[in-house]
Amino acid sequence: MLMDSKKLNYILGTLLIISVCFSGFLYGKESRLGIKANATKFTNVEVTGELQTSDLTVTDDVAITDDISVGGDLDITGALTTKFSKTAITTAIATTTLTTAMSGKTFVFTTSTTFVLPATSTASGVYYKFVVGGAITSNVIVRTSDLGNNIEGTLLVAGAVVDCAAEDTITFVADGENIGDFFEIFSDGTYWYIGASGALTSSKLTCTAS
Repeated sequence: MLMDSKKLNYILGTLLIISVCFSGFLYGKESRLGIKANATKFTNVEVTGELQTSDLTVTDDVAITDDISVGGDLDITGALTTKFSKTAITTAIATTTLTTAMSGKTFVFTTSTTFVLPATSTASGVYYKFVVGGAITSNVIVRTSDLGNNIEGTLLVAGAVVDCAAEDTITFVADGENIGDFFEIFSDGTYWYIGASGALTSSKLTCTAS
């Protein structure tokens, strides 16, 4: 017995609605967990997982709390809010042999210690910052691993520029240090370069060669 056309249309329409609703549920779930797509366009999207797309156009606000990787153009006409990681602070209390995995850290010390930098050959792109965080009773030393005289740059000490050419040790001198005295250092794989620096008292932040 053939089904009447009205009844058939009703059944097909119902199946279509169910399909659309189910697809919408999956889309919403995928948006919450993460999206992988090509040439994707959204009017408003919130992703708490990972978003990977070759081309993304967003015409409204976008909030992303995890990694985003875009291989093509990223065009956003609404607001983009990002969360930046805080500086990693490490309180140093003993002699520390630094590793490349510690790159990006700020070392705050409140007692005397020695920091040994990694070999420059393994340290391309590595960066550290050293800060006086309290009174020290003897010198705090930051030195290269091989004492190879490969620290270059200048220190700003009591408003004066101190040249550090072919040095291997930078020293915070005790009994004259000031909380907040600091310097930054980074490597290109050949040298360690001094970045920003500052010390309040003359001769209390020095560089020397062995």
